[in-house]
Amino acid sequence: MMPGIISGFLLAFIVSLDDFIITNFVKGAGVETLPTAIFGSVKQVIKPNIMAISTMLLSVSVVMVTISYFVSKADNTK
Repeated sequence: MMPGIISGFLLAFIVSLDDFIITNFVKGAGVETLPTAIFGSVKQVIKPNIMAISTMLLSVSVVMVTISYFVSKADNTK
């Protein structure tokens, strides 16, 4: 059951990063979400903190996919 839960979490995480357009239309006045903050910052000048956030998001994604791979591999060997 754990590989299914991890896969669902990864799918929801990746799809939520892709929903910038929906987030941009639905967010209220004065509300700043991470995707809209990154987009607003990139339109002007790419700042070091945006590069750090992007690197952290990529690292978290790679780590979660790697963990999911090893969990599913361990379950298949039983």
